[in-house]
Amino acid sequence: MFKDLNCLVNNCVWTDDKTKVKEADAVLFFDLCLRGVTPPEKNPQGRWVLVTHESPCRADNFKLLSEWNGLFNWTMTYTKDSDIYSPYAQVMSNDGYTSRLPREQILSIARKKSKLVAWMVSHCSTQSRREEYVKELQKYIPVDVYGKCGPLVCKRGDSRCSEMLNTDYKFYLAFENGLSKDYVTEKFFDMIPLNVIPITRSGANFSRLGIPSVLHIDTRDFKSPKDLAEYLKRLDQDDESYAALLRAKADYKVVDWKQSYCDLCKKLNDPNEPNKSYRAEEIKRQHGSCVPPNDLRP
Repeated sequence: MFKDLNCLVNNCVWTDDKTKVKEADAVLFFDLCLRGVTPPEKNPQGRWVLVTHESPCRADNFKLLSEWNGLFNWTMTYTKDSDIYSPYAQVMSNDGYTSRLPREQILSIARKKSKLVAWMVSHCSTQSRREEYVKELQKYIPVDVYGKCGPLVCKRGDSRCSEMLNTDYKFYLAFENGLSKDYVTEKFFDMIPLNVIPITRSGANFSRLGIPSVLHIDTRDFKSPKDLAEYLKRLDQDDESYAALLRAKADYKVVDWKQSYCDLCKKLNDPNEPNKSYRAEEIKRQHGSCVPPNDLRP
């Protein structure tokens, strides 16, 4: 696995064999798989790593951790404060890709789009109250809602959905179901390779995560859904400005989240890495809290 990932340090061996727990240098525990599980016997020299990509907005997410107090040595999560930073994905420069794209080609893509905003969603009642934000937004502009929370259908994972966004829509609502520190999911990253501009609503500081502002429109830059709608309408009438957004966005690409496993292997080979011992409350503090939305009417 580690050689396949082209890790600089790749002498680690991955196994799913649970009989190896007592002799392993590191054991990874995925938080959602720990319910009802009794902690096994531990190798005193090994590192136990808590892996989670769930936000603290899931009320039951850390309830079980008190049973595991002091057993986890490292955390491997989407938060920058983790011992091993493991986001859903990362973005990096595409090495000047847009300089090779003719201006007229991007402008043509913009002009051919016939629809304004799409949203694909399966959870209809969320901590972030994103569904309320969208309902307010729909008072001013059309938002096509696909999935369980809307009248339109496009099955998750169907390549035709991506193609539809690529050709028909100008914007996509990449709204998170919870607002918390550093929490940015595939809702955003899946839009980076496409010719569509994601509109984000998140609790994350994108610059802290190394995500340039040219990659998205942030709802926090607008006083209300109405203000956002007015901005989108102006862009809809200005093909040159919209094409400029596409051009800037095309200069970046998505990097696979599996890079975090390279970081894990590197840490295991570093004799100076501290062997910590986390209590449940420390892990909760590291994740931060679930922030209530402040962009909706009372």
